[in-house]
Amino acid sequence: MEAACYARVDNAYKVQLEQHTAKDSYVYYTMRVLDVIKMGTDMDASGQPRRFVLHAACEELLGLQDGEQYLVMTSDSDLWLTQDSFTYVLGKKSYILAWPQQGEVGHQALAGALDDFSNHMKTVGCST
Repeated sequence: MEAACYARVDNAYKVQLEQHTAKDSYVYYTMRVLDVIKMGTDMDASGQPRRFVLHAACEELLGLQDGEQYLVMTSDSDLWLTQDSFTYVLGKKSYILAWPQQGEVGHQALAGALDDFSNHMKTVGCST
């Protein structure tokens, strides 16, 4: 998870996908920021819904599901200030990984690793 410390990675969040809608060539996701793992430009993200945008051609590949939780890291170049909030573009510089739920069979090791990563980032941070 050292990718969170790369220079162009603006943020790292644990999010929950609340809803999504397709419009034109894009899919718009409303995700609630459950935990700020790495603080970025958006200083008010914690606990708030944020808009994420994905090109529709990539929707099936990612397979994001309403109600599920994810680790999301986005680039500083893919962050748009819109009116009174931010919109995050999910593109080639983004990282997204399903965050297993507690007790999800076969995924305890991944859930533990993500929890450890989150705790490490919040207590130690990046060394560079």
